[in-house]
Amino acid sequence: MTDEQRKLKEHFLEPETRCDTFIGVERKKHWKILLDMLEEVLIVCQRHGLTVWLGAGSILGAVRHKGIIPWDDDIDICMPRPDYEKFLDSFKCENLAIYT
Repeated sequence: MTDEQRKLKEHFLEPETRCDTFIGVERKKHWKILLDMLEEVLIVCQRHGLTVWLGAGSILGAVRHKGIIPWDDDIDICMPRPDYEKFLDSFKCENLAIYT
């Protein structure tokens, strides 16, 4: 982890203003849960060799806002249908706190 990543992680829950939109602690907590869930999904996909990518507003936010769009409240992920079918089976076999 780089110093910049460590600093971002330490200060993630602090309120901020992005694109003239105030982002409070509650929204930041919501985003942290989303990002933690995304991390778990990506780990499962990598472990099982599944293809996954960000889509829709999530990829737009990553490029345009360097993160989640300030007024967004979800993460959009995409994968080929055959990988999605494998994902459903694989995810059930994982011992993840977010699944139980």
